[in-house]
Amino acid sequence: MRPVLLLIGLFACMALPALAGPVIETRFSEQCALNSNEPALRVFDDAASWHAFRAETPLPAFSRRLDWRRQRVLVFTVGIRPTPGYSLTLKASRLRRSDQTLLLDVAEQGPPADAFLPQMLTQPCLAIVLRKAAWRHVQVSDVDSGRGLLIGPESGI
Repeated sequence: MRPVLLLIGLFACMALPALAGPVIETRFSEQCALNSNEPALRVFDDAASWHAFRAETPLPAFSRRLDWRRQRVLVFTVGIRPTPGYSLTLKASRLRRSDQTLLLDVAEQGPPADAFLPQMLTQPCLAIVLRKAAWRHVQVSDVDSGRGLLIGPESGI
């Protein structure tokens, strides 16, 4: 009986998606310096490029100092929105790897329909700190619709 249970456990593990590495921390900002009307993603692997980006983007600070030898930051935006009040949330406690593709499920929350908001362009973005791994592509999907928002970048990860 014991070999049968071991075999069932092995097949169950093979059916689960591989875990690429845990998300260490996320931060949201209503304004981002990715300057894109469409969904966009940028990967930061070093302190110099991250600090230059942070000088242009009012992201809240992470709770811990970044360890660039072991960590990287992914910044994702859905593009330009007509008012404040939009937010982004990563809807997974871990990221999954599929054929060297990092899969992110993100939810966008809009402002309440009856909210009185100024008409000003915003660019909501989400910064995600995670452990470094050998990913070659990143795919971001809208968790509510299942629609793919972005696939990229081809290199630099």
